[in-house]
Amino acid sequence: MADQMLRSACDLQGNALVARERTREVFRQKETNEQNILRIAVDGLVASLAAKIDRPVSNVTEEASYQIGLSASFVRTYYVVTDMLLNGDVVEAVVLLRKQVESLARILELEDSPAQDLLNKTPNIKHVFTNGTGRIYGTLPEVAHFATPDAAELLGVNRDGERNGPNLVPQFNDSQFAYMELSHFTGIRFSHWLLGKLPSWYPGIDLEMEVRIAAHAISSALVAGVLKTIEDPRT
Repeated sequence: MADQMLRSACDLQGNALVARERTREVFRQKETNEQNILRIAVDGLVASLAAKIDRPVSNVTEEASYQIGLSASFVRTYYVVTDMLLNGDVVEAVVLLRKQVESLARILELEDSPAQDLLNKTPNIKHVFTNGTGRIYGTLPEVAHFATPDAAELLGVNRDGERNGPNLVPQFNDSQFAYMELSHFTGIRFSHWLLGKLPSWYPGIDLEMEVRIAAHAISSALVAGVLKTIEDPRT
């Protein structure tokens, strides 16, 4: 019996590995040049800035300590989410994307509020999204909690004659691109904050290269439609 259980587990995992590799190939085939440039730019921006947090911060405050921990977690999860979305593990990626948005919201809240005032409180995502862009956040809890049957559509559909059911292994679906855009948005928003924060943690730090990388990432996001310029309502 033990051999059979082990064989079944290995077979399922082996099929999932093959499916993930196939999904990555399809993603890359469908990815536009603009989307590819943006993915590389934001990945590089987040990594370059994270590398700057390479030594202890002197005279660290409770708020700064909280932000440093959140930042380290954000960076680690950012690349996990990217891999999951490339592999087609969309539901799992969405769960972590919700965590990313709320972590970023807490980082930004700490700019204006004492850490003690925020403990055990849910982060307010209004700090992350502006001009109604937070509407997309509403899909994250829905998927994370499987609040409606629609969440299962992100698993893909396994069709066997007249029978339909969710896939046990990943397969490509277009939602991967939508959630990848949200991940890029949070990556740029986080990087913008960190660029402004690092000089207060490390006086005299050289960020010339990172500023250029950030400008390239923002330009790429505008071209790809992930960021939009705010138009003057008077025009």
